[in-house]
Amino acid sequence: AAAVAKVRRLTVVLPLLEEGVAGRRCIEFYRGMLMAIDQMRDEMQGEMVITTLNEPASGASMSHLKEEVEKSAPDVVIGPLYPGHFETVRGWVAARSKTEWLIPFSSKYPSVASQPRTILLNAPDEYKGQMAADLFVQHFRQARIVFLHEQGGDEVLFTSGLRNRLVAAGMEVADLPVGYTRDDMQKAVAAKGLTLFVPDASTNAVATKLLDQMAHVSAPNAHSRVALAGYSRWNDADSGVRSLLTRPATDVYLCMPYFHDAGSPQGARFTSDYYGWFRQSAAEGGQYAAMGHDAMLAYFGQTQRHQVGTLPVFSRIAEGGGRVNSTFVLLQFTPQGTIQQIALTNR
Repeated sequence: AAAVAKVRRLTVVLPLLEEGVAGRRCIEFYRGMLMAIDQMRDEMQGEMVITTLNEPASGASMSHLKEEVEKSAPDVVIGPLYPGHFETVRGWVAARSKTEWLIPFSSKYPSVASQPRTILLNAPDEYKGQMAADLFVQHFRQARIVFLHEQGGDEVLFTSGLRNRLVAAGMEVADLPVGYTRDDMQKAVAAKGLTLFVPDASTNAVATKLLDQMAHVSAPNAHSRVALAGYSRWNDADSGVRSLLTRPATDVYLCMPYFHDAGSPQGARFTSDYYGWFRQSAAEGGQYAAMGHDAMLAYFGQTQRHQVGTLPVFSRIAEGGGRVNSTFVLLQFTPQGTIQQIALTNR
């Protein structure tokens, strides 16, 4: 008898009809998904059935979607965007014995540690800190890492995980308390080697302040240098910070769980393909479309030859727990205007 082709059923729950930045990014992500699924169609030797449901505004009920989800009989639910809807989707997934759940944007789902069918494309902050530490140990082994503490820092979980791992690895670590000054930063610079400043906040205000201050924090001699670490949101088109990274005073290393280089050969080909599909250019350099594309490649375990950015790797975080994207890169912006991607060399 002829083999029966496998049918895979995806149910997407995202605010695709919402106006503004959130809706636009979700549409881009969804379009990238469609492009990847089309590319994989021959290799996967089966049918892909996609049900698309519009997620309502944050705080609104999703009970009216329950019947549609049940009829779609999903193998995987992709979404939602808003954490306030997580519990509803968790209930939908729990009611089915094999359905998986891929959360594409938020990292704020602590129950991933105890739910084996849950997958986070954006890993929780404490895990990102551990991943970043592996990169820091590999590329900044002899550096002094100075943590800058900000009032109400929004990256405390990330920097705590990073700091603990660096200390365990025997790296030199120092801290400047809330209210530190430019003089305090200058005094913290090592006489030899790299001093890398890491803030525990990612806001535009902190980024702007530090990028200005780094122009006045100098290396004391030819054997030392200073640099700043930052966050992926600084590279967003609407952050107001990206223009300051064009030619920073010192090297700036952005911690990135995903990066798509629109100027690379793969990026240029993806940009052209995107226009061919949708007759418009991808927003924000195609970052969110590329993320949706590569997330599908990673989820279905396809080869890397189609990837357009850093291919996610979904790793189980504990026995009986879910999976998170363990891919992490540093994006280096130099005073010369160049940009370089730094990844672990032993993956």
